[in-house]
Formats: sequence, C-alpha cells, structure tokens
Amino acid sequence: MMARRIIVVGAVAAAAALAIGGVALADGFDDSFEGSFNGGDDNRSTAVSAPRVPAALPAQPAPPAAPTITSEQATTAALQHLGGGQAREVELEREHGRLEWDVDVIKDGTRHDVRVDATSGQVTRQDVDDDGRDDDRYDD
Repeated sequence: MMARRIIVVGAVAAAAALAIGGVALADGFDDSFEGSFNGGDDNRSTAVSAPRVPAALPAQPAPPAAPTITSEQATTAALQHLGGGQAREVELEREHGRLEWDVDVIKDGTRHDVRVDATSGQVTRQDVDDDGRDDDRYDD
C-alpha cells in the first residue's frame, strides 16, 4: 500500500512539474528573448495572453463562376492573334485562379496553344507545340 502511495504521489509531482515547465517554456518563447534568457530581470506579467493571430489578408475579388466570353469569341480572338489558322479544339480551364479558354490552332502545319482570358477576351499566352505530342493528357 505504501509503494502504491509513493507511485501516485510521484506521478502527481511529475505531472505538476511538466505543467509548470510547459508554461515556463511557452512563456519564454516570445520575440524579445529578455529576462531569464540573458540573466536580466524579467518584468513581464505572469498572466497568460491570447495567442497571436495574423492580420487578415486583404479581400480579393472572387473569380467569375462562368465565363463572360463565349468559346466562339475566344476562338476569334485566338485566330486574330495568330493572323489566321484553323481552330482544332477549345476548352475552358481554370489557370492560376482565373478562367481561360485554351484554343488549339493549326497554322501552316504548326500547332499553337493560345490562352484567352474568359472574362476580358484578351490573349494571355501563346505557345507553339512543336514536339508533336498530345499534351492534353497532362491537363487536369
């Protein structure tokens, strides 16, 4: 019975030590590293403060849920940008948080990948697909 009492008292003492040590450790991790870390006087309050919460990010306008430019308008913009050609495929995709039309155009035997912003109708990017592979298999 005495051994059991010693074990219980020891466990309670260990739990108290861990709790006190955890509070002391948490209290010591601030940006100033003053007080007990450098031997100076620690004049900070022992009250527990609320955790630091980062400031809210500025509000960003939500991207449109549906395109304002039709696939036909995007195709026309892509063909005008290239100076002609034949549209082979048009897909609506979300790239970097915005909606874009991906227009595949064949001009003079070369495949061009033209991206058109689905809101403004502006061409945002044009790449030449010169490896002959169908790169759509990597698209999500």
